[in-house]
Amino acid sequence: MVRLGSKQSTTPPAADRPQAVSTPLGGSLSQQQQESAEVDRPQVAYSPLNMQEDQTLDWSAAPPRLGEHHRDSVNSISKPAETPGLHERQSAHDLIGAVPRLDANGAHSEHFADKDASAGSSDTLTPIEAMSEDLEGQGKVADQYTLPSSHIPLLPSSLSALVNGTIDRQRRRPRFAKIERYLRGPLPPVQHTISPYLPKVEAFFARTFRPLSHPFILFVLYAAWFVGFVLLVNKSWFSANTSYGQPTPLDDTSTFWTRNDLCGPQGILCRPFNDSTLAFRCPANTKGVQLLNDRAVGNEILIYQGLVVGGGDPAGTYRADSFICQAALHRGLFGDNKGGCGVLNQIGTYGNYLASEQNGIQSTAFPGSFPSSFVFAADATTTNCEDLRDYILIYDLLMTFIVTFVFRPPAPVLFWTFGIVGFWHITMASDPQGAPPQVSTAIGLFLPACFFLYAFWRCAWRWVLPLFSVAVLEQTLWYVGPFWIGVLLNDTTGWIPIDRLTAHDISQRPGGLAAVIVLVILILILAVNQLRVIRKTGLLVDYAKYYLLGVIFILLMMAIPGLSFRFHHYIAATVFMPVTGFPTRMSALLQAFLLGTFLNGVARWSFDGLFQSIAELQGDGAFGTGSPSFNTTAASFAADPTVIAWNPIPSDQIGQWEMFSLLINDVSVYVGPALNYTLAGLDRTLPLFFRLAFSERYTSGDFTRAATLFPNNTFVPAPSGIS
Repeated sequence: MVRLGSKQSTTPPAADRPQAVSTPLGGSLSQQQQESAEVDRPQVAYSPLNMQEDQTLDWSAAPPRLGEHHRDSVNSISKPAETPGLHERQSAHDLIGAVPRLDANGAHSEHFADKDASAGSSDTLTPIEAMSEDLEGQGKVADQYTLPSSHIPLLPSSLSALVNGTIDRQRRRPRFAKIERYLRGPLPPVQHTISPYLPKVEAFFARTFRPLSHPFILFVLYAAWFVGFVLLVNKSWFSANTSYGQPTPLDDTSTFWTRNDLCGPQGILCRPFNDSTLAFRCPANTKGVQLLNDRAVGNEILIYQGLVVGGGDPAGTYRADSFICQAALHRGLFGDNKGGCGVLNQIGTYGNYLASEQNGIQSTAFPGSFPSSFVFAADATTTNCEDLRDYILIYDLLMTFIVTFVFRPPAPVLFWTFGIVGFWHITMASDPQGAPPQVSTAIGLFLPACFFLYAFWRCAWRWVLPLFSVAVLEQTLWYVGPFWIGVLLNDTTGWIPIDRLTAHDISQRPGGLAAVIVLVILILILAVNQLRVIRKTGLLVDYAKYYLLGVIFILLMMAIPGLSFRFHHYIAATVFMPVTGFPTRMSALLQAFLLGTFLNGVARWSFDGLFQSIAELQGDGAFGTGSPSFNTTAASFAADPTVIAWNPIPSDQIGQWEMFSLLINDVSVYVGPALNYTLAGLDRTLPLFFRLAFSERYTSGDFTRAATLFPNNTFVPAPSGIS
């Protein structure tokens, strides 16, 4: 056995010195050193380094860096500009092979063999002797060379800790050893890399567009992009005019009249009812707006459809609670793709609103009378009223493609380009929160959104996007398309029959359950794929710990009464983004889509809470408070056709409610403690519809379904249910 130390030898002059022979670790051995080692080296059949017995190592060379043993096997075009420390894993070969030289006293030597030769001595090392064939011996050797914690933040500080810790756990819990070994992944962990599918094509594009990557050219391009965007937004939102004056911007659900009794007694809060003219402007894409909660129109209940009441008569008369923009589309004032302007006149009370289907919109009939109605003016002229969101989309999409494919900015610049352009495109063009867009509100949302963007870059994007810096074709394919699909999520997924992930919506919408099943299967497939990738890197257990803590937190918060868990757009993207921080093409695609989804959720709906109260989720839906019941029947009304009556407040509801709220033809006519209402003075030539609710301090509960009184004094009691 050769002692680990120095061996005396005579060094020939430089001219006569034999040529050094390359070693597997990049070092070299002189001929004499090889012969000396050959004489004294012990016979070893096979080592943990997968080396044959006739292989020799020169420890005069510096220890190899991470991954250097397989550097030549990886195409250089697939290497990122920035080494992704989170996913680089130093294999057992790397760690064990990096055994330092020891001098005669066992201390670390600071000189290499070729330098020591001038001093009249050289070292002959056999690294096989420095390591044991068992895993524990390998770990001890590996401890001498460990990566800094900043380089591999989620891995143990050395292979020794990983191997020895695994062995100890397996000895303590042999029953679960196989499961634990599987979850912790292979040893050494897999280091994922990406090689272009078409390296020659990618190299051609890289050479061709390299002169355009100059920072000054990028600055000029971004400046021109910004100026063009501002001009388009200004023309789209702030340049409209009509012959009746500057139009008032409306939302897609703007109306003159609100639901149930929110307009107050006799609708006093929604005046004026007539002799009023309004020039208005509607955005694009209002045709598909639907009611997500039950809305009563007389004795009908509308849900998952637009709200247009009337318009079937020659003059096109609409009830005041109709969505104005949908009514304008129904009347044919402009198209849905570009929106437009119009002028309407309020004409007051009208009766017997007729239904019709025009321009792809089906209106609803209402045979009773209503105190507020409107018609559209036929002589109005408009200018610059088109919604240019489609043109802005084409402009931003084209510029994103050009920047990504042609100008190829550095990965951090490209990432922030996606984030900034996507946010402002949503807030100012595709899906603003108001009409016109409120710049101050958008700025207030943009600053916290930037914090999330920075977190996305640190935890995921910086490990994947740089790998495509010299593969611009794939970079454009995997990032630009999925990103814009996420940005336009409301449009790209509008055909799916799911608006809210609630049991009520899923059960009510036709095809809702099937859509949820397909969605769950797709998510599971993607999740399993990402878990497979994470396991190979050895980080599955570490990631699982953090996500388990999140699940525990959510379960504890859900135990608080009155709170409901909501998985909003931006929350889903935030939760799933960290698991895409692994260099695969699927990770790149998911990163882009999740970033667009995050921006869509924040820019359109703000940072809604992870937990919300029942009232916040209620919206304009039923409260589940219970409702009173009418005392009038067909027989009792025939005996006294001038009064409609109802039952007293049940004893178990007395502490919560004190009064009643009565609607006739969807208009509040009475709020008080009385148990009946006189019908004198009402126009009984048209049907009357009665709905009743408990009330307390001008806050009403759920209303009953409508009881109907026909002109021939036929009384139809209210069916069960609420409205």
